[in-house]
Amino acid sequence: MNFVMPVRPLHLAAPLCVVMAALTPASAMAEDTFVFEGRGFGHGVGMSQYGALGAARAGWDAGAILAHYYRGTTLQGRPDADVRVQLRASSASIDVGGAGLVAAPISGGPRTALSGPVRVRATSGRVELVDTSGAIAATGDAIEIGGSEGLVTLDGRRYRGALQLRPSGAGRVQVVNRLRIEEYLYGVVPREVPASWPGAALRAQAIAARSYARNGLRPDRAFDVHPDTRSQVYGGLGAEDPRTSAAVDATRGTVVIYEGEVATTFFHSTSGGHTESVQNVWGSDPRPYLVGVPDPFDATSPYHRWSNPPRFSGAELASRLGLGSAVTGVRVLSRGVSPRVRWVAVTTADGDVVTRTGATIRASLGLRDTWFAVTPAGAPPSGAPDGPAGEKPAVRYLVYAAAPPSAARATSAMGRLRRAGKDVVIVRRRIGGRVRHLVVTGHFAVLANARRERDDLIARGFRGARVGSARAAPRRAEAFLALAGSRRARQQARLLARRVRGSGYSTRIIVRSREGGRVYLVVVGRYRRLARAKATRDELRADGYRAAMVGAARARG
Repeated sequence: MNFVMPVRPLHLAAPLCVVMAALTPASAMAEDTFVFEGRGFGHGVGMSQYGALGAARAGWDAGAILAHYYRGTTLQGRPDADVRVQLRASSASIDVGGAGLVAAPISGGPRTALSGPVRVRATSGRVELVDTSGAIAATGDAIEIGGSEGLVTLDGRRYRGALQLRPSGAGRVQVVNRLRIEEYLYGVVPREVPASWPGAALRAQAIAARSYARNGLRPDRAFDVHPDTRSQVYGGLGAEDPRTSAAVDATRGTVVIYEGEVATTFFHSTSGGHTESVQNVWGSDPRPYLVGVPDPFDATSPYHRWSNPPRFSGAELASRLGLGSAVTGVRVLSRGVSPRVRWVAVTTADGDVVTRTGATIRASLGLRDTWFAVTPAGAPPSGAPDGPAGEKPAVRYLVYAAAPPSAARATSAMGRLRRAGKDVVIVRRRIGGRVRHLVVTGHFAVLANARRERDDLIARGFRGARVGSARAAPRRAEAFLALAGSRRARQQARLLARRVRGSGYSTRIIVRSREGGRVYLVVVGRYRRLARAKATRDELRADGYRAAMVGAARARG
């Protein structure tokens, strides 16, 4: 399989409860046809492979790429280890070849030199190796075959390491490839991403793949990982490419670490512009390093937006979803932060209303991702929600980590939060006759999500964290500016604005009074959504404007 992000196994099923938020009604028209407009390809958790490509092209190194997608993590070295890849779960017979083949019991014992290739079969709960003359060369409960050159062939395909053989059901054989992790990565990275990609993207993929493999080691089982999208795509020796092998060698032993442990580095093909928090995809416990983040570099993917949204009749939807009568309405009940769909309500012609998870809808309909919106055919296209989390401008909850009167204290709090993986903006307000610097960590459409963010802040030591309604503030406080930078001199600001326009952005300059004189701000965009402002800021930083920032539109005079 060519590179397409692995769809990782579902860890825990989400509870059967729905949050009535971010509704997307889609009542059927006469033709009962529904259009699924969407973004992304894959589950959306962790690193976007196309996002890594865009970041590498913008000059980011592998460490910066991984730090962006896996918040609060570091890179450390770990010694090499064995990994066991299940190549065949159950085969009637297989042919094994290679130079200098030797067979031995997996549990340890005498080694048997084989005269040449063998056919492997299982009978009476044991594995038999039959040579070309038809004689049984070796037999045992579980056998490992290796070659003198460190290579073996399975039905003509070459693999590094050795093959472990066990009975698997009546007369069938399980085949597992045991090899070193670094050798395994030689056959993984070129199957996950094209070898022609920039070196930084290949190195980021190698580190993520190594971390994922190490996290998947299961000594209590007969194998550790699958060779396909259930784990990582692995092609053996025939898949190797010098360019991806160089990326593996350049990062040898390097893994992603969170709080001393190797992180579970999920990755996927295309985020659509924003990744998703792990608990919103698989219903597992939240992980601080697997949170949804803006992904401005992902636009390079052909699946960033679906160019040909799939269409389904009401009858076809009913058939694929296992319902008794044609579907007449589809409504999104809750979304994650990206905004991928978590729960959907489906109405049938019989008047039944059933709920399905976004993952179930995706699997049943063959959608690329769970980031979608549903509209009846003939209605104006709504487009896939821009996110985050299907927010609507009229419904907003801000989470304040702190509201100190001192700008220095606010800046200190902002630094602490950023080190904890939070996105932060400081908004200056006059409250009760006193100036306060509100340290804002989130904009939310769902009150429960805002409260969870507040509780997390309190747990981190921000005892004054609270939830506020953005509607209670003046309207101009609801907007955020994306700034390329600031200058003390007007001419310097004009030069900066000219550079930014040359990079393809529109700009304007606004003047602010600050302590010590005037400041000229080069503004690139004004947004109602904090996440959109941050995404533009990240694009600017990737284009070399390292001083890019987000400011509150209320600062405008």
